[in-house]
Amino acid sequence: MRAMLAMLRDPARDWALEDLAAAMVTSLAMLVRAFRAAAVTPLAFLADLRLGLARQRLQRSEEPIGQIAAEVGYQSETTFSRAMLRRYGICAGALRSADESVAGRSGKCGRPRPDKG
Repeated sequence: MRAMLAMLRDPARDWALEDLAAAMVTSLAMLVRAFRAAAVTPLAFLADLRLGLARQRLQRSEEPIGQIAAEVGYQSETTFSRAMLRRYGICAGALRSADESVAGRSGKCGRPRPDKG
């Protein structure tokens, strides 16, 4: 689908549904129908795309987290890290850490809570 390809080419762009419909050379209604057939909303697809690209870069590079966040379309590192936590259950910084269990115990992005037992 052209709209998906457009988002893949420019994930950081502040996409509006009208922009995606224009990329498909179709109406807004047709855009929504096409995504409905794919069982995903356009903005959910974009969020998953951004987070997936960012996750790969976090795991494979030493680029600063803030830079990766900005380059995939997040306005702040904090917003990005919260989105990573919601989607993957782990903070962005913890993806680079060998001890993902620490990140999982924290329940939020930041310093982990100590174990109680």
